[in-house]
Amino acid sequence: MFKNVFLILLFIHILGDFYFQSENLSKEKNSDFKGIVKHSSIYAISCFVFMIIIVDDWAKSVMPIMALIHLLVDSAKYLFIKKNKNFSIKSDNVIYAVDQMIHILTLIIISLIIARNNFSVNKIEIIDDILRIIEISPYQSFTWILAILFVGKPANVTIKKLLSPFKPSASELETSTPLSLQEYSKVEPESACTLCESKDIQGNMISDEIRAGAFIGFLERFIILILLAISQYSAIGLVLTAKSIARYDKIAKDQVFVEYIY
Repeated sequence: MFKNVFLILLFIHILGDFYFQSENLSKEKNSDFKGIVKHSSIYAISCFVFMIIIVDDWAKSVMPIMALIHLLVDSAKYLFIKKNKNFSIKSDNVIYAVDQMIHILTLIIISLIIARNNFSVNKIEIIDDILRIIEISPYQSFTWILAILFVGKPANVTIKKLLSPFKPSASELETSTPLSLQEYSKVEPESACTLCESKDIQGNMISDEIRAGAFIGFLERFIILILLAISQYSAIGLVLTAKSIARYDKIAKDQVFVEYIY
């Protein structure tokens, strides 16, 4: 009973704290309390998913408490960052880890409270009929959906946050030096416009590469998840080897990249 409740709450948390939170909203949370209010409101709405599928009224009453605790935790995080302005960005991984551990602990406590009492779940007949036809249990299908969601954005954000102290600095990754004001003054107006446009294009290309890299990372984790499910552990090594071969040229030429990727 506890496991079922916890998986449902974890599903809600993953949706509300990751998939329903944009990159801009994530940045706004650190600079403006309005961002905290917006995010907490979206998180509260995701909690209504639980309220819709749960029959028991007392179980429904727990969800506003879950949303309120999330607001309090994120508010405490915001105040801590504001108070400690000199707090190193490199230590952002610690803040993220503590924040998520508190959220998970909250889910565990709420799951224990709900599991102590019997509760029933509304069955959606259409979905239930489809699962019966393809001979897949609702629990099995739900755990797979949860696993796929987890290896997506949550895994991407978690890896990025936890490895942030080891990320090469901007100076280390720079491949070209920006032109000085004197150098810009020597450039013809037409050439200067072309140069600015090329810089914008380069920035857009980098942004596209980051999005492509995140998608490729998701595919890698998804393939590994499938291999784990079918007990093909040796094939995981082939996936990692193929990844290294695909990046051989970058590894051979960029020492900083080698130290970061490995």
